[in-house]
Amino acid sequence: MFIIGVLNSNIDSTNDNRNYVIDANEIFDALKQAKILEAEHEQQYQLTAIILHWQRLSRVQLAVQHYISTKYFKEIIVWNNNPEINLTLNEISTNSQSNGLIRIINSKANVNDEAKYQACAEAKTLVCFYADDDWNTSHYLRTLIASFRSDPNVLHSATNLVTYYNNMLWTFMDSR
Repeated sequence: MFIIGVLNSNIDSTNDNRNYVIDANEIFDALKQAKILEAEHEQQYQLTAIILHWQRLSRVQLAVQHYISTKYFKEIIVWNNNPEINLTLNEISTNSQSNGLIRIINSKANVNDEAKYQACAEAKTLVCFYADDDWNTSHYLRTLIASFRSDPNVLHSATNLVTYYNNMLWTFMDSR
């Protein structure tokens, strides 16, 4: 059992139901420090959203609208992996005020997952957030970004097991 407050910390160590005393001031200090650190990381590690497009234009449009509304991203790169389609800004965004945030790269060939790395290399920021056009990130975006800001030295990911292992194989065992 945890007791929050300023209490006498004489704890009977022979009792199996030990009380752990936590000073409320320490909690508030830790929360304050975490908030300051998060603000520092927000300034230091600005974000680029990368959306990989293949054939689901409506999903790209929804993702772009969502990313703009969150105000988390300094820029949004839409990488079009379909060489048969030439995406334009008018197809992706209906908000002309946000068009300065959006950049489209129409690839001459389908480079598959390599596209996310090429797009990140083109980004104006140090940190990239990736999503395919078939992936809905709206339910975990805030949590993933908060997790990143709490520890930016670790890779943060939300994917299924098969995709994770396929990306690991491609990343570390590509024969090229």
